[in-house]
Amino acid sequence: MKNPTSVALKLKYQQEVKKLLKRKIGTQKDLEKTTQLSRTSVSNFFCGKRVSVFTAKAIIEQIGLDEKLSDDYLDWGTEDKDEDAKTPKKKHIVLPTELVSESPPDFSQPPFPGKLLDSRSPFLIPDEIAERHCLEEIRQPGGVLRIRGPHNFGKTTLFYRAYSQFRKEKPDTHLIYIGLDNDILSCNTSILSDNKTFIKFLANTINTALGNPLKHELQASEHIPLRTRLPNYLEQILEQTEGTIILALDGLEKMFTYPHILGDYARLFKGLTNLFQENKYDRFRLVLINSTDEYVANNHLASPLNVGFTVEIKRLAMSRQDEIKRLAQQYGIPKVDTENITAMLSTFGGMPYFIQKTLFIAKREGVPLIEIVQSAADPNGYFRNDLWEIYKQIQNACSFTPNLQEDLEKILQSEEPIRIDNLSLRILDALGIITCHGHNAQISCDMYHVFLQGCSF
Repeated sequence: MKNPTSVALKLKYQQEVKKLLKRKIGTQKDLEKTTQLSRTSVSNFFCGKRVSVFTAKAIIEQIGLDEKLSDDYLDWGTEDKDEDAKTPKKKHIVLPTELVSESPPDFSQPPFPGKLLDSRSPFLIPDEIAERHCLEEIRQPGGVLRIRGPHNFGKTTLFYRAYSQFRKEKPDTHLIYIGLDNDILSCNTSILSDNKTFIKFLANTINTALGNPLKHELQASEHIPLRTRLPNYLEQILEQTEGTIILALDGLEKMFTYPHILGDYARLFKGLTNLFQENKYDRFRLVLINSTDEYVANNHLASPLNVGFTVEIKRLAMSRQDEIKRLAQQYGIPKVDTENITAMLSTFGGMPYFIQKTLFIAKREGVPLIEIVQSAADPNGYFRNDLWEIYKQIQNACSFTPNLQEDLEKILQSEEPIRIDNLSLRILDALGIITCHGHNAQISCDMYHVFLQGCSF
């Protein structure tokens, strides 16, 4: 089945969803400000016109529809129903579609925190070292890149910035981006529940995205498994296609929902890594993007994604204060003194998401930066959802890690990095709660320190 790039709100549910909007947010204009979506995108969604999957995701999360979301509410039919489907399709297909806007996006207003940013956005502080490493690996024939890190660390934006630079060097590049990180919004999660189904989905999505150079789909055979047939299918695609093909799989932590087939996925990605090293396949690139906090919190410490060159986004260091000051000015906060910036870096441990969220709140609510920073650890404050999510993940991890609670308490009581159990170190690091100094651990930020000291597990 084709992976949809757009959806539409069904007619019979439009009034119900509009009432939900009024109760949760207010008007469509209020929703535009909250999500930073265009007036046209918001209006089209509530009128039942097709909008991108990313737009639908942003709206339903804001109005609280996510728990109810099902095929009853959205039309997941192919884009051929839309008038825009009559226009020729590009040879490089990227989801979410906001990332491939040919015209310059509107950067007049700051984006909603956590939203994927255009590669040209001034509302970010790029990790130039990580970008360079990503670009270098993508340049390699048959390159395999893995981007990992906790949720909301900007992994997808990092990849897209590197890809945008690569495409300037090689305009004939085809990008096939498959997002698996939002359940049914990006694709049907049943695709991941069976390795054979996923291989078939992967091969046929590549073929479809490239304009169907092959007129047949990859099919299973009674005697030949799909994994064995895949290389020949990809070779046929290459014979009919020019240029580099980048296959980017995002949100792969969802694989850990199916622990019984993780070994199959490990063999699949290892096989693709080896395959792309061969000369006749080296026009392929493979990019794997996953969040570490989700799979560790679900008792999966060994990842099947240990292939290729790994890149992790670093926290912002104290030496980058001038860049943060420029970012604050971009958000419309002209006067930010060094004391406020130092407080932000210390409170949030240099995590870009929390710094961006602080600036967004200060601009939107008109609250002084220092007030937001000083109340960051408030369990009912501006960051309550982020804090309680961390608490839930730690609590869950404590249920299968004997020494985790004791080790976390040691870290919270110590002012210096201390040695803890290796398993606890692995889990807390993956959750983004600590910074590692060799085998020693220290709490990653003041906000977590204050909040977790008031929690029991």
